[in-house]
Amino acid sequence: MNHAAEKPAGAPESSEAPVLIFYALEIESGYLEDRLRNTSRVLANGFQLLHGELNHVPVIVVRSGTGYENAARAAFGACRAHRPRCVISAGLAGALAPGWRIGDIFCPAEVLSGERRIPISWRVTKDLLPQEFRARAQLEGALLTSSNLVCTPREKADLYAQTGARGVDMETFATAEVCKELNLPFLSLRAISDTAEDRIPNDIKTLLAQKTKSAQLGATMSLIWRRPGSVKELFQLRQNAIECAVALADTIEFVLNFPLSVFVPRLPFEKEPQS
Repeated sequence: MNHAAEKPAGAPESSEAPVLIFYALEIESGYLEDRLRNTSRVLANGFQLLHGELNHVPVIVVRSGTGYENAARAAFGACRAHRPRCVISAGLAGALAPGWRIGDIFCPAEVLSGERRIPISWRVTKDLLPQEFRARAQLEGALLTSSNLVCTPREKADLYAQTGARGVDMETFATAEVCKELNLPFLSLRAISDTAEDRIPNDIKTLLAQKTKSAQLGATMSLIWRRPGSVKELFQLRQNAIECAVALADTIEFVLNFPLSVFVPRLPFEKEPQS
C-alpha cells in the first residue's frame, strides 16, 4: 500500500486522540465493549465502531470482520479518520508452539506474513503486569498472520517448524502494516483459543465466512443437522472464545491504567537520533 499519511480535516489533536482497538468478531470484542462508558455506536464504510471511555481514556473499538483484506480496510479508514494515539490489534489466536493454555495472553515482539516481518513497537514488560497476569502472558516471539484458518495439529506443527512463530491469526499483519505506514504506535494482544494439539473442525471456516447473524445462524443449524455431534464441539469452542475475550478485556483494561508514555516513549518507526 502507498497511502498518504496526512492528518484528515477534523481529526482530534494528540491530547484528545483515542486508542483504536481492532477486533475481527463480536464474540471477541463484546466483553471489552461492555466495560466502556459514555458509548455511541456508528457504522462507517461497512464497519462497526463503538466510541467510549475506558479508565477515562477515549477508546474506539472497531470490528473489522475476519481476514487480511477486511483488517487492512478497517485499519486504514479508522486510523486516517481518527489519528489515534496508539492502535491495539486484539482477538483470538491459535497456538503453533507447544506449552500454551487456553486463555493465555500473547503480546508478540513481531508479526510475520510470508517472508515479511514487522517489529511491534509497543511492548509490555512483565514487571508492569500484576502477578496474576504474569503466569498467563507470553511477551516474546513472533505471531504469524495466515490467509487461512489453521485447523490441524499437523498444520500447526509444520508452520511452527517453518516460521518459528508461536501463534497464528488472520488479521494482525494487516493492521501492523497500516500503522507502520502511518507511523502510529502499535500493540498486538491475542488470547490463545486453541492449543497446538487441538483440532478445529473444518466447518468453522464456513461459519466464519458468514457476514450476518442470520447467515451464521443458518449455517450453524445446517451444520448441526448434518453432524449432530458438532453441538459439543461448537459449545466448547464458544466457551474457549468467551474465556479468551474476558482475559483480553482484563488485560486491555489493565494496560490502559498506565500512562501511554510507559509503553510508547516515541513514535515506533522514527529513526534513532544521531549522536
